[in-house]
Amino acid sequence: QNGTMGSDDKKSPGGDPLSGEFKGPAEKERGCTDIIFLLAFIAFWIGMIVVAGLAFDKGDPQRLTKGYDFEGRVCGVDSAVKDQPFVYYPYPLELSYSVCVRSEER
Repeated sequence: QNGTMGSDDKKSPGGDPLSGEFKGPAEKERGCTDIIFLLAFIAFWIGMIVVAGLAFDKGDPQRLTKGYDFEGRVCGVDSAVKDQPFVYYPYPLELSYSVCVRSEER
């Protein structure tokens, strides 16, 4: 070894980049290697679009934003609880039981 770093190392397959012999990666034949992943990714997005379409068509976003009582009525929206816009949980450990109330104060 003559003291230069890498002098005995194997040469890179594309040639030495400092000597001008470097041909780069373009000399190799290249092709797409992720066709299966691309198809799975496209299928995933088609599924997501279908789920989003069903959610917009069949869903009720106010049930998420307004809350609902134990009978399924949306607080402040459904006619029976139109004047009761707030959700109250009388038993905090029992989240399936909630009631609509007029005021936040309890």
